[in-house]
Amino acid sequence: LEESNYTDAELEYYDRYWDMVSTEKTLHRELQEKALKKGLEQGLEQGLEQGLEQGLEQGMEKGMEKGEKNTTEKFVFTLDENGYSVEEIAKLTELSIAEAKKILKKF
Repeated sequence: LEESNYTDAELEYYDRYWDMVSTEKTLHRELQEKALKKGLEQGLEQGLEQGLEQGLEQGMEKGMEKGEKNTTEKFVFTLDENGYSVEEIAKLTELSIAEAKKILKKF
């Protein structure tokens, strides 16, 4: 009703005003979406980097533990082949007698 009282110039200004409001809302929404997308991408990238780093660390630790275990087992076997008693093997390898016996049963 109010619009019907506007002059042609006022009506044109009124239409341009609402066009600008609409454009501003659209631009603001697009900027928010871009910021959100960028944040998600950065978060994903950081998460992947951290996951890879942790995975490598854990893999290295497990590999080192396995290698150390294999070396100890081979050493126990070598000592046994060279005539050392289970008690001597346990003392030299710092294993319990039960652990030394368990390893020797594998071979």
